[in-house]
Amino acid sequence: MVVAIGALISAPLAGASAVGAALSTDGTLAGDTRVEKMGDGLVVTADGVANDITIRRRGNIVVVTDSGATVVAVEPCRPTSPHTSECPLPTTSIRVSAKDADDAITISPNMEAAGTLVGGAGDDQLNGGPHADRLVGDDLAATGL
Repeated sequence: MVVAIGALISAPLAGASAVGAALSTDGTLAGDTRVEKMGDGLVVTADGVANDITIRRRGNIVVVTDSGATVVAVEPCRPTSPHTSECPLPTTSIRVSAKDADDAITISPNMEAAGTLVGGAGDDQLNGGPHADRLVGDDLAATGL
């Protein structure tokens, strides 16, 4: 009977490990895009895949979309689909870090906050909005960030 219990316990673990996804230190799966508010700032962190992140305003919310990864929203932000989340205004600053791979990051012209876009390693496309955005390739030390 102990063997049967052990088999039942280990079966789900074997299935989960077959997927090959690893948890990051913040509890999200590697490859997910994390969207959260820190005070009035919007912080988007992505890693592990080629991201295609767009940040735009729709009414009184900020919409974050990543067609290259699953988006994980942290309260008060909320998911609206596997690739999209919404966060409440106000948003006075935006920081996006895409880390590795060939990423695209775009801040829509309708956003009223300046942003810092960090592409990280890879061949990245960084598109700032209408304000004094900071666009950083892969050398954070050179920028003092």
